[in-house]
Amino acid sequence: MKIKCPQCDFENEEDSKFCKNCNVPLSKQDYSEDNPYIKKNINEEEKIRKKIERTEVTLEELGKVLCLFSHDMTHMYLNNKENLESLDIKKDDNNNVFLEIIEVLFFLIFVQIDGLFKDEKLRNRILDSMHEAHYKLMDLDKTGITVAKTHFIKRYIEYTNASKEKRGPDWLWPVTSHALNNLRQEETKDFFAMMTLTHILSSITNNISDLIKNKYKIIDE
Repeated sequence: MKIKCPQCDFENEEDSKFCKNCNVPLSKQDYSEDNPYIKKNINEEEKIRKKIERTEVTLEELGKVLCLFSHDMTHMYLNNKENLESLDIKKDDNNNVFLEIIEVLFFLIFVQIDGLFKDEKLRNRILDSMHEAHYKLMDLDKTGITVAKTHFIKRYIEYTNASKEKRGPDWLWPVTSHALNNLRQEETKDFFAMMTLTHILSSITNNISDLIKNKYKIIDE
């Protein structure tokens, strides 16, 4: 007579004390809620389940999340002296460096969204919400918003064209080159700084992808 495992349904030999498939104890006494082994499995399953679950958001809410993510990343890197020194970037009083970082991060988000959402209307809803959230965070008036929109468009065009340049190991390298020039407000060929910034932007790109794919579930596609 076979003994079916209560955990995985594997059929074991009658005298088996542990499941040959998952090693769970097979006796009724051992298989109880008080059994620490079982509790451990239950806890692990709960962790996996929670990891798989994603927060449901609208497209507009996702845009706000991505904006806040960009602002948080920018503040984090600007507050890291080692990053600024390795990139030879000096913080200024008129937010130029902050805005240049925001613009390149928004472009990276734009690239990710463009690859994940085939419907242009859906992409635009996310991007519009992202920009609106940015304008509110920066407390911009109508004139400020107009100036910001113009600069965003200028940078998007620049970085889009840069991503098509045939140089470096991948599309991010020429984008990084342009971004570094904009951050320093001068043309540079600093290879070490390029490597550092490429690493930073590549890491952030992966985080953006993970955020969109695994953390949130769109509920109004």
